[in-house]
Amino acid sequence: MAVTALTVSRENPPTGTSDDRNRGSYTITYEAYCDNQMAPGAVAQGSVAFGLPVQWSGYDYLGFTDPTSVVRTYDVRLKNPEASQFVWLITVGWGPLEPGEDDQQNQENPVNRGPRFSWDDEFYTKIVDKDLDGKPITNSADQPFDEPLEIEQSRGVLCVNINVASLGEAVEYSRKFQLAMNKSSWRIGTKTIPPRAALCRSVVSSPLNTETSYTYYDLQFRFAFAEEGTTWDTEILNRGLMEKVTVPSPPDAQGNTQDTTAEIQPITVDVKGVKVPITEPVKLDAEGKKLKDGDDPTYKKFRVFREVDYGDLPFDLGS
Repeated sequence: MAVTALTVSRENPPTGTSDDRNRGSYTITYEAYCDNQMAPGAVAQGSVAFGLPVQWSGYDYLGFTDPTSVVRTYDVRLKNPEASQFVWLITVGWGPLEPGEDDQQNQENPVNRGPRFSWDDEFYTKIVDKDLDGKPITNSADQPFDEPLEIEQSRGVLCVNINVASLGEAVEYSRKFQLAMNKSSWRIGTKTIPPRAALCRSVVSSPLNTETSYTYYDLQFRFAFAEEGTTWDTEILNRGLMEKVTVPSPPDAQGNTQDTTAEIQPITVDVKGVKVPITEPVKLDAEGKKLKDGDDPTYKKFRVFREVDYGDLPFDLGS
């Protein structure tokens, strides 16, 4: 069983179209003649020896060439199934490469390609106690509001995509870097990110991709950056219902008191001469005492994210 001849079909003339970016798409229909019954795929393969354009080759017909339009599709069918099982029609379709799409004729292993970069953003809310002019945000009695004011903010997110050969690699990178800060300074081009100022938000992969004889996963790392001069250590507004109160130690046998200790006591308000514990939290100072009116609020800082060596990332951003 073999293909014996190939000609351009006279009954199905070539076609050509152009899109709004002047990119050409074309079809040519061929008639393939066989010496016996054959499968469609075998007909297409056997026709290559007689001049059937191979996949990813540029358009070339009657002296007109368009190397930006490459073979993308084959439609193989019997010309007239009732009359003959030995004559086939093969319609070859050419189309342009999409932006970022590689010509797969080069047989490059996608895993060997370099990283791709893009920029995104994310939104979050932030507690503010002063306006843009530095004035405290208070009510008409010059007191803080019961609930702190939160405003919406945005921050930049660096996206880095690489190709990996297996899902196992994707899982390992995810386990190590997802929700982890940079342990030491991290260089991105000419900019140096201080320790704990970058956070790998996520490491996610695409479904399995197939390109010629290769399979791979597209793996994306997303890095969010803390505000200038800050880190990803979590800050919480320092407030509560209790405060530390300094009290003298019990007197010794001679009635002397030398030391003082700090006790935790409810914060109270005077109600008709009676001290009543507050029911809503108020701001505290750094010593754990109720914040004096007019003083700036304080925050408690905590480390809540892991720290890893970003030098172990599978790409280099320092050049």
